[in-house]
Amino acid sequence: MGVYQCKGKNIHNALQQVRELEIRILCSPRPSTFSPPIPVVYRRRSASATLTFTIVAYPPPNDVSAYIWRKQVDGEWVTLHNNSRFLIRTSNDSLQKNLSISQLKIDDFTNYSVHVNNNLGSTEQSFVIRANEQPNTPQQLLVLDAMVNESSVTVQWTPGFNGVEDQWFVIGYKKAAD
Repeated sequence: MGVYQCKGKNIHNALQQVRELEIRILCSPRPSTFSPPIPVVYRRRSASATLTFTIVAYPPPNDVSAYIWRKQVDGEWVTLHNNSRFLIRTSNDSLQKNLSISQLKIDDFTNYSVHVNNNLGSTEQSFVIRANEQPNTPQQLLVLDAMVNESSVTVQWTPGFNGVEDQWFVIGYKKAAD
Protein backbone atom coordinates (compact mmCIF):
# COMPACT_ATOMS: atom_id res chain seq x y z
CA MET A 1 0.00 0.00 0.00
CA GLY A 2 1.39 3.38 -0.87
CA VAL A 3 1.93 6.07 -3.49
CA TYR A 4 4.07 5.11 -6.47
CA GLN A 5 5.59 7.50 -9.02
CA CYS A 6 6.56 6.90 -12.62
CA LYS A 7 8.99 9.51 -14.01
CA GLY A 8 9.93 9.77 -17.64
CA LYS A 9 11.97 12.06 -19.88
CA ASN A 10 13.67 11.70 -23.25
CA ILE A 11 15.08 13.85 -26.04
CA HIS A 12 11.59 14.80 -27.23
CA ASN A 13 10.47 16.61 -24.06
CA ALA A 14 12.29 19.15 -21.93
CA LEU A 15 10.28 18.58 -18.76
CA GLN A 16 10.27 15.35 -16.85
CA GLN A 17 6.81 13.78 -16.84
CA VAL A 18 5.58 12.47 -13.46
CA ARG A 19 2.54 10.34 -12.81
CA GLU A 20 1.46 9.13 -9.39
CA LEU A 21 -0.56 6.08 -8.58
CA GLU A 22 -1.92 5.29 -5.13
CA ILE A 23 -2.37 1.61 -4.38
CA ARG A 24 -4.57 0.53 -1.50
CA ILE A 25 -4.80 -3.13 -0.58
CA LEU A 26 -8.01 -4.40 0.97
CA CYS A 27 -7.32 -6.13 4.29
CA SER A 28 -9.09 -7.03 7.50
CA PRO A 29 -7.90 -5.39 10.74
CA ARG A 30 -4.73 -6.73 12.35
CA PRO A 31 -2.34 -5.34 14.98
CA SER A 32 0.24 -2.89 13.66
CA THR A 33 3.81 -4.17 13.75
CA PHE A 34 5.04 -0.57 13.97
CA SER A 35 3.08 0.14 17.15
CA PRO A 36 2.45 -3.18 18.91
CA PRO A 37 0.00 -3.22 21.83
CA ILE A 38 1.24 -3.35 25.42
CA PRO A 39 -0.97 -6.13 26.80
CA VAL A 40 -0.01 -5.80 30.49
CA VAL A 41 -0.09 -2.39 32.18
CA TYR A 42 1.07 -1.82 35.77
CA ARG A 43 -0.40 1.06 37.76
CA ARG A 44 -1.22 2.08 41.32
CA ARG A 45 -4.70 2.63 42.69
CA SER A 46 -6.00 6.17 42.04
CA ALA A 47 -3.60 6.55 39.08
CA SER A 48 -4.70 6.66 35.44
CA ALA A 49 -4.14 4.05 32.72
CA THR A 50 -4.41 4.15 28.93
CA LEU A 51 -4.76 1.04 26.78
CA THR A 52 -3.86 1.62 23.12
CA PHE A 53 -4.57 -0.54 20.10
CA THR A 54 -3.19 0.43 16.68
CA ILE A 55 -4.20 -1.56 13.64
CA VAL A 56 -3.54 -1.90 9.94
CA ALA A 57 -6.75 -2.18 7.90
CA TYR A 58 -8.25 -1.07 4.63
CA PRO A 59 -10.84 0.19 4.53
CA PRO A 60 -10.34 1.63 8.00
CA PRO A 61 -13.05 0.82 10.53
CA ASN A 62 -15.50 3.71 10.36
CA ASP A 63 -18.73 2.37 11.81
CA VAL A 64 -19.69 3.35 15.37
CA SER A 65 -19.62 -0.33 16.34
CA ALA A 66 -16.29 -1.03 14.59
CA TYR A 67 -14.41 -0.83 17.91
CA ILE A 68 -15.88 -2.39 21.04
CA TRP A 69 -14.03 -2.12 24.36
CA ARG A 70 -15.00 -4.58 27.09
CA LYS A 71 -14.05 -5.13 30.72
CA GLN A 72 -14.27 -8.38 32.67
CA VAL A 73 -16.44 -8.00 35.77
CA ASP A 74 -17.08 -11.05 37.97
CA GLY A 75 -16.29 -13.40 35.09
CA GLU A 76 -18.63 -11.62 32.65
CA TRP A 77 -17.66 -9.23 29.84
CA VAL A 78 -19.24 -5.76 30.05
CA THR A 79 -19.16 -3.30 27.13
CA LEU A 80 -17.58 0.04 28.05
CA HIS A 81 -18.85 3.48 27.03
CA ASN A 82 -17.57 7.00 27.64
CA ASN A 83 -18.40 8.28 31.11
CA SER A 84 -16.74 10.26 33.88
CA ARG A 85 -13.91 7.71 34.32
CA PHE A 86 -13.72 5.88 30.96
CA LEU A 87 -12.77 7.83 27.85
CA ILE A 88 -12.64 6.07 24.47
CA ARG A 89 -10.87 8.01 21.71
CA THR A 90 -10.28 7.27 18.04
CA SER A 91 -7.42 8.65 15.94
CA ASN A 92 -8.21 10.81 12.90
CA ASP A 93 -7.40 7.95 10.51
CA SER A 94 -9.55 5.49 12.56
CA LEU A 95 -6.59 3.12 12.92
CA GLN A 96 -5.93 3.67 16.62
CA LYS A 97 -8.26 3.42 19.59
CA ASN A 98 -7.41 4.39 23.18
CA LEU A 99 -9.23 3.51 26.38
CA SER A 100 -8.25 5.87 29.19
CA ILE A 101 -9.31 5.13 32.74
CA SER A 102 -8.94 7.79 35.40
CA GLN A 103 -8.71 7.24 39.14
CA LEU A 104 -8.19 3.46 39.04
CA LYS A 105 -10.28 1.60 41.60
CA ILE A 106 -9.90 -1.95 42.86
CA ASP A 107 -12.37 -3.39 40.33
CA ASP A 108 -10.45 -1.73 37.45
CA PHE A 109 -7.54 -4.15 37.96
CA THR A 110 -8.86 -6.81 35.62
CA ASN A 111 -8.93 -8.00 32.02
CA TYR A 112 -9.96 -5.82 29.07
CA SER A 113 -10.42 -6.51 25.37
CA VAL A 114 -11.03 -4.54 22.22
CA HIS A 115 -12.76 -6.02 19.19
CA VAL A 116 -12.22 -4.30 15.82
CA ASN A 117 -13.91 -5.01 12.51
CA ASN A 118 -14.28 -3.70 9.00
CA ASN A 119 -16.27 -5.20 6.13
CA LEU A 120 -13.45 -7.74 5.46
CA GLY A 121 -12.96 -9.25 8.92
CA SER A 122 -12.08 -8.58 12.54
CA THR A 123 -9.45 -8.95 15.23
CA GLU A 124 -9.40 -8.83 19.01
CA GLN A 125 -6.73 -7.78 21.49
CA SER A 126 -6.60 -8.58 25.21
CA PHE A 127 -5.19 -6.31 27.91
CA VAL A 128 -4.85 -6.55 31.67
CA ILE A 129 -4.26 -3.82 34.25
CA ARG A 130 -2.28 -5.06 37.23
CA ALA A 131 -1.38 -3.34 40.46
CA ASN A 132 2.09 -1.94 40.92
CA GLU A 133 1.94 -2.15 44.71
CA GLN A 134 2.15 -4.66 47.54
CA PRO A 135 -0.99 -6.72 48.18
CA ASN A 136 -3.10 -5.96 51.22
CA THR A 137 -2.80 -8.12 54.32
CA PRO A 138 -5.32 -10.97 54.54
CA GLN A 139 -8.27 -10.28 56.84
CA GLN A 140 -10.52 -12.42 59.07
CA LEU A 141 -7.97 -15.14 59.76
CA LEU A 142 -9.61 -17.96 61.72
CA VAL A 143 -9.33 -21.65 62.51
CA LEU A 144 -12.39 -23.74 61.65
CA ASP A 145 -13.02 -25.62 64.93
CA ALA A 146 -15.03 -28.32 63.15
CA MET A 147 -11.98 -29.11 61.00
CA VAL A 148 -9.41 -29.61 63.79
CA ASN A 149 -8.10 -33.10 64.62
CA GLU A 150 -4.87 -34.65 65.92
CA SER A 151 -2.99 -34.31 62.62
CA SER A 152 -4.48 -31.33 60.82
CA VAL A 153 -6.16 -27.99 61.15
CA THR A 154 -8.08 -25.93 58.59
CA VAL A 155 -7.46 -22.20 58.43
CA GLN A 156 -9.43 -19.70 56.36
CA TRP A 157 -9.06 -16.02 55.60
CA THR A 158 -10.23 -13.32 53.23
CA PRO A 159 -7.40 -12.28 50.92
CA GLY A 160 -6.77 -8.57 50.51
CA PHE A 161 -6.48 -6.65 47.24
CA ASN A 162 -3.78 -8.20 45.05
CA GLY A 163 -4.10 -6.30 41.75
CA VAL A 164 -4.93 -9.40 39.67
CA GLU A 165 -1.58 -10.97 40.53
CA ASP A 166 -1.21 -14.55 41.76
CA GLN A 167 -1.06 -14.40 45.51
CA TRP A 168 0.92 -16.75 47.73
CA PHE A 169 0.59 -17.20 51.48
CA VAL A 170 2.96 -18.66 54.03
CA ILE A 171 1.30 -20.20 57.06
CA GLY A 172 3.46 -20.65 60.12
CA TYR A 173 2.59 -22.40 63.34
CA LYS A 174 4.09 -22.92 66.75
CA LYS A 175 3.29 -25.81 69.04
CA ALA A 176 1.70 -24.51 72.22
CA ALA A 177 2.93 -25.76 75.58
CA ASP A 178 0.83 -28.52 77.17
